[in-house]
Amino acid sequence: GLPGLDASAPASFAVDMDMLDALADADPWAEGDDWDNEDAAPPAGPESAIVAIVRTTDAALLERSIKSFGAQGLVIHVRDLGDGLAALGTDRAVVDRYDPTPGQLGAHAARLGPVGQRVDAASELLVIADPATFAPLMQEQVQSAVFGQMGMMMMMAGQNPAEALTPINEVITNWGEQAASGLIGVSYSGEGGLVLDVAAPFNEGTPLNAAMTHTGDAATMLSRVPGGSYYATIAADLRLPLVGEVFGRVLAGQEDGVLPGLKTAIDSGTGAVFVAPESPAGLLRNSVLVVRTDEPQATADAFAGAIRGLKTPADSPLIVTGTYEDDATTVEGVTADAYGLKMRPSEDAQRQAAAMGPFGQFMDPSFFNALLYGDATGFRGFAAPIDDAVLITMRRSEPRLGTAIGAAGGNNALASDERVAGALAKLPEGASLVLLTHAEQLEQITQTLMFQLGFGEAPRAVETADPVAIGVAAIDGSTHARIVLPGHLIETIIAAGAADDQMQGGPVQPAQPRRGLPF
Repeated sequence: GLPGLDASAPASFAVDMDMLDALADADPWAEGDDWDNEDAAPPAGPESAIVAIVRTTDAALLERSIKSFGAQGLVIHVRDLGDGLAALGTDRAVVDRYDPTPGQLGAHAARLGPVGQRVDAASELLVIADPATFAPLMQEQVQSAVFGQMGMMMMMAGQNPAEALTPINEVITNWGEQAASGLIGVSYSGEGGLVLDVAAPFNEGTPLNAAMTHTGDAATMLSRVPGGSYYATIAADLRLPLVGEVFGRVLAGQEDGVLPGLKTAIDSGTGAVFVAPESPAGLLRNSVLVVRTDEPQATADAFAGAIRGLKTPADSPLIVTGTYEDDATTVEGVTADAYGLKMRPSEDAQRQAAAMGPFGQFMDPSFFNALLYGDATGFRGFAAPIDDAVLITMRRSEPRLGTAIGAAGGNNALASDERVAGALAKLPEGASLVLLTHAEQLEQITQTLMFQLGFGEAPRAVETADPVAIGVAAIDGSTHARIVLPGHLIETIIAAGAADDQMQGGPVQPAQPRRGLPF
């Protein structure tokens, strides 16, 4: 409705980093210029560093239209760039400094790369960052967080904040030195949900560009696990080294963790998928892991050897013992071994827990064992090599093993679920990592935990809904992660916010500094 502005055309916003640096140490609460004078410049704030590039129908008419904002204390300067374009900003010097050099589209496309151009085409809002400029800023923020309150918590837990900071700084440094750009794309289609794309194309000739060339098939692994209701599932193409390392450490722990045998099995696999189905007793009780491998028997043997040789470090607060039984059962013509892991606190840990009173239960593994596995002592299950994979269950149930064997062969697998198939279709092609989860069921898990702690009511069953989906691909010399939030979840969040405002009597308006936007 602003005369002179073509509101049907896209707009771009450029940020002048020199201006932001000048504002970094300024006092946001300082008194600015005379706001009663409509010709006076507004106090300098973050918005002063922004230049908006808009399409116009009449630049002179747009300037006259915008001048009316001056009466409201906001002075916006308009500069006619020609060719139906105009630059807008609250700082005249920044607007005048903007260089509208034509003929840059080819260079712009090159900085985005093939993946970035696909993100651009699919997005309603696209944020482009210069890695060389932003990497130092990111490192400053991370360092501030690590050596702030987070660092105190880490030190109380016996961790060295500086050691945690080193790998993070390394990742940021590599991104800043090797990435051509950093991209965030956003699109929203109502019922289809909110899609968030995060991508980084790397410059040709850099190590990261050479590493990001694997077309993954993580989504196909979901055709190897049982279907039905589930809390979450994660699948990985382990042939991409970084994905294999992350998947193994997140799911199985370090080499000396609780499940080193599982880490060994994953390291020798080419693909893996883990699903946590809904369970009335123990959140992970019905879980199934399938590791695709060219040598299933050797992978199963490595897992067995690690469980048999499991030794807990002398100073560990948690004592873990493992048991293993060869050829424990035969189901669907497949011979399976049986394994078990028991966990209990050390004597020192027990004394510390006793000294903490009621809060000591959080140091007792039996509490979490019961919550996760439905057994206060730990968990046990089956390990079975099949034609091209190893199946590992976290419950010693022959019917459950039979279901897992059938699904691994393509019967009633999770990928056949229409909601799962629909979510996978929205993720990047060639993804090496895929995660699906249900926000509603995660809320149910939280309610279950609170109920077990004596708070609130027993949780009610939730209806099956479209999952939150995350996919990560490393192709065309770029990384591309996509997060899909289903429409019903967005509607729930909006409704919850509106209800909260109504309960609070409307949103509270805190005092704002005179310099800068409200946020």
